[in-house]
Amino acid sequence: MTVPLDAKFSMFENRIKKVWKHIAKVATKQGIACFRFYDHDLPEFPFRMEWYDGAVYVSEYKRKHGMEDDEHALWVEQCKAVIADVLQISVELIYMKERKRLNHKDAQYEKEASTKIERIVKEQGLSFIINLSDYLDTGLFLDHRITRAYVRDQAKGKRVLNLFCYTGSFSVYAAAGGASHTTTID
Repeated sequence: MTVPLDAKFSMFENRIKKVWKHIAKVATKQGIACFRFYDHDLPEFPFRMEWYDGAVYVSEYKRKHGMEDDEHALWVEQCKAVIADVLQISVELIYMKERKRLNHKDAQYEKEASTKIERIVKEQGLSFIINLSDYLDTGLFLDHRITRAYVRDQAKGKRVLNLFCYTGSFSVYAAAGGASHTTTID
Protein backbone atom coordinates (compact mmCIF):
# COMPACT_ATOMS: atom_id res chain seq x y z
CA MET A 1 0.00 0.00 0.00
CA THR A 2 1.36 3.42 -0.98
CA VAL A 3 0.99 6.20 1.57
CA PRO A 4 -0.65 9.31 0.05
CA LEU A 5 1.73 12.23 -0.53
CA ASP A 6 0.05 14.39 2.11
CA ALA A 7 0.54 11.66 4.72
CA LYS A 8 4.21 11.36 3.73
CA PHE A 9 4.72 15.10 4.20
CA SER A 10 2.97 14.85 7.54
CA MET A 11 5.41 12.09 8.59
CA PHE A 12 8.31 14.26 7.38
CA GLU A 13 7.04 17.26 9.32
CA ASN A 14 6.53 15.21 12.50
CA ARG A 15 9.99 13.69 12.25
CA ILE A 16 11.67 17.08 11.88
CA LYS A 17 9.65 18.47 14.81
CA LYS A 18 10.64 15.55 17.02
CA VAL A 19 14.38 15.63 16.31
CA TRP A 20 14.53 19.43 16.25
CA LYS A 21 12.90 19.71 19.67
CA HIS A 22 15.48 17.39 21.21
CA ILE A 23 18.66 18.30 19.31
CA ALA A 24 18.12 22.08 19.36
CA LYS A 25 17.59 21.99 23.13
CA VAL A 26 20.80 20.01 23.71
CA ALA A 27 22.76 22.24 21.31
CA THR A 28 21.54 25.40 23.05
CA LYS A 29 22.58 24.05 26.47
CA GLN A 30 26.04 23.22 25.09
CA GLY A 31 26.45 26.51 23.23
CA ILE A 32 26.58 24.80 19.83
CA ALA A 33 25.27 26.88 16.91
CA CYS A 34 25.92 24.32 14.13
CA PHE A 35 24.62 20.78 14.17
CA ARG A 36 23.09 18.01 12.07
CA PHE A 37 19.46 17.37 12.92
CA TYR A 38 18.26 15.01 10.20
CA ASP A 39 20.21 12.32 8.38
CA HIS A 40 18.08 10.32 5.96
CA ASP A 41 15.70 9.50 8.83
CA LEU A 42 12.83 8.63 6.47
CA PRO A 43 13.57 6.78 3.19
CA GLU A 44 11.01 8.88 1.29
CA PHE A 45 12.97 12.01 2.23
CA PRO A 46 16.64 11.22 1.54
CA PHE A 47 18.16 14.35 3.03
CA ARG A 48 20.93 15.34 5.38
CA MET A 49 20.01 18.59 7.13
CA GLU A 50 22.38 20.77 9.11
CA TRP A 51 21.69 23.93 11.07
CA TYR A 52 24.26 26.70 10.68
CA ASP A 53 23.23 29.37 13.16
CA GLY A 54 20.00 30.39 11.44
CA ALA A 55 20.46 28.81 8.02
CA VAL A 56 19.77 25.23 6.94
CA TYR A 57 22.00 23.28 4.60
CA VAL A 58 20.17 20.38 2.95
CA SER A 59 21.87 17.66 0.91
CA GLU A 60 19.54 15.49 -1.14
CA TYR A 61 20.88 12.03 -1.86
CA LYS A 62 20.30 11.29 -5.55
CA ARG A 63 18.05 8.29 -6.06
CA LYS A 64 15.55 6.88 -8.50
CA HIS A 65 12.44 8.65 -7.30
CA GLY A 66 10.23 8.08 -10.33
CA MET A 67 9.37 11.77 -10.71
CA GLU A 68 9.75 13.90 -13.80
CA ASP A 69 12.03 16.92 -13.39
CA ASP A 70 9.15 19.38 -12.88
CA GLU A 71 7.47 17.05 -10.35
CA HIS A 72 10.75 16.69 -8.48
CA ALA A 73 11.27 20.46 -8.43
CA LEU A 74 7.78 20.92 -6.95
CA TRP A 75 8.45 18.16 -4.39
CA VAL A 76 11.71 19.89 -3.34
CA GLU A 77 9.85 23.19 -2.91
CA GLN A 78 7.22 21.44 -0.77
CA CYS A 79 9.98 19.88 1.35
CA LYS A 80 11.62 23.28 1.82
CA ALA A 81 8.26 24.76 2.86
CA VAL A 82 7.84 22.04 5.51
CA ILE A 83 11.38 22.59 6.82
CA ALA A 84 10.92 26.38 6.93
CA ASP A 85 7.59 26.05 8.71
CA VAL A 86 8.89 23.68 11.39
CA LEU A 87 12.06 25.70 12.04
CA GLN A 88 10.28 29.06 11.76
CA ILE A 89 12.71 30.45 9.18
CA SER A 90 12.39 31.89 5.69
CA VAL A 91 12.63 29.46 2.77
CA GLU A 92 15.43 31.70 1.46
CA LEU A 93 17.59 30.50 4.38
CA ILE A 94 17.43 26.90 3.15
CA TYR A 95 20.27 25.93 0.82
CA MET A 96 19.83 22.73 -1.21
CA LYS A 97 22.52 20.56 -2.78
CA GLU A 98 22.21 17.25 -4.58
CA ARG A 99 24.57 14.42 -3.69
CA LYS A 100 25.10 11.90 -6.46
CA ARG A 101 27.76 9.52 -7.69
CA LEU A 102 30.67 11.58 -8.90
CA ASN A 103 32.66 11.00 -12.07
CA HIS A 104 35.99 11.40 -10.30
CA LYS A 105 37.16 11.61 -6.71
CA ASP A 106 37.95 15.34 -6.73
CA ALA A 107 34.50 16.39 -8.01
CA GLN A 108 33.24 16.76 -4.42
CA TYR A 109 35.57 19.73 -3.92
CA GLU A 110 34.95 21.48 -7.22
CA LYS A 111 33.17 24.80 -7.29
CA GLU A 112 29.53 24.49 -8.37
CA ALA A 113 28.54 28.17 -8.29
CA SER A 114 29.99 31.62 -7.68
CA THR A 115 27.32 33.27 -5.56
CA LYS A 116 29.48 33.15 -2.42
CA ILE A 117 26.77 33.04 0.22
CA GLU A 118 28.90 32.92 3.35
CA ARG A 119 28.16 33.00 7.06
CA ILE A 120 30.35 33.33 10.09
CA VAL A 121 29.46 30.63 12.57
CA LYS A 122 30.83 29.77 16.00
CA GLU A 123 31.83 26.38 17.31
CA GLN A 124 33.20 25.95 20.81
CA GLY A 125 34.17 29.62 21.01
CA LEU A 126 35.92 29.68 17.62
CA SER A 127 34.69 31.44 14.47
CA PHE A 128 34.59 29.95 10.97
CA ILE A 129 33.44 31.19 7.59
CA ILE A 130 31.24 28.66 5.83
CA ASN A 131 30.07 28.77 2.23
CA LEU A 132 26.46 27.71 1.75
CA SER A 133 26.29 28.14 -2.02
CA ASP A 134 29.37 27.35 -4.05
CA TYR A 135 30.51 23.84 -3.10
CA LEU A 136 28.90 20.51 -2.33
CA ASP A 137 29.89 20.91 1.35
CA THR A 138 29.99 23.96 3.62
CA GLY A 139 33.60 23.39 4.63
CA LEU A 140 32.89 22.80 8.32
CA PHE A 141 32.22 19.11 8.73
CA LEU A 142 30.00 18.86 11.79
CA ASP A 143 30.71 15.20 12.42
CA HIS A 144 34.38 16.13 13.05
CA ARG A 145 33.60 18.38 16.05
CA ILE A 146 34.83 15.84 18.63
CA THR A 147 38.04 15.22 16.68
CA ARG A 148 38.70 18.96 16.37
CA ALA A 149 38.26 19.31 20.14
CA TYR A 150 40.71 16.44 20.64
CA VAL A 151 43.28 18.21 18.43
CA ARG A 152 42.87 21.38 20.51
CA ASP A 153 43.38 19.39 23.72
CA GLN A 154 46.54 17.71 22.39
CA ALA A 155 48.14 20.63 20.49
CA LYS A 156 49.92 22.58 23.25
CA GLY A 157 53.51 23.27 22.21
CA LYS A 158 53.31 21.06 19.11
CA ARG A 159 53.79 21.74 15.42
CA VAL A 160 50.65 20.81 13.47
CA LEU A 161 50.40 20.01 9.77
CA ASN A 162 46.85 20.16 8.41
CA LEU A 163 46.53 18.61 4.94
CA PHE A 164 43.41 18.66 2.76
CA CYS A 165 42.06 21.32 5.07
CA TYR A 166 39.21 22.91 3.09
CA THR A 167 38.47 25.57 5.77
CA GLY A 168 41.44 25.13 8.09
CA SER A 169 39.23 24.34 11.08
CA PHE A 170 41.70 21.82 12.51
CA SER A 171 44.44 24.46 12.31
CA VAL A 172 42.24 26.97 14.14
CA TYR A 173 41.56 24.42 16.88
CA ALA A 174 45.27 23.55 17.12
CA ALA A 175 46.20 27.24 17.44
CA ALA A 176 43.50 27.71 20.09
CA GLY A 177 45.01 24.77 21.95
CA GLY A 178 48.44 26.38 22.07
CA ALA A 179 50.20 24.80 19.09
CA SER A 180 53.60 26.40 18.56
CA HIS A 181 53.11 26.39 14.79
CA THR A 182 50.45 25.34 12.27
CA THR A 183 50.87 24.72 8.56
CA THR A 184 47.70 24.44 6.53
CA ILE A 185 47.73 23.06 2.98
CA ASP A 186 44.68 22.41 0.84
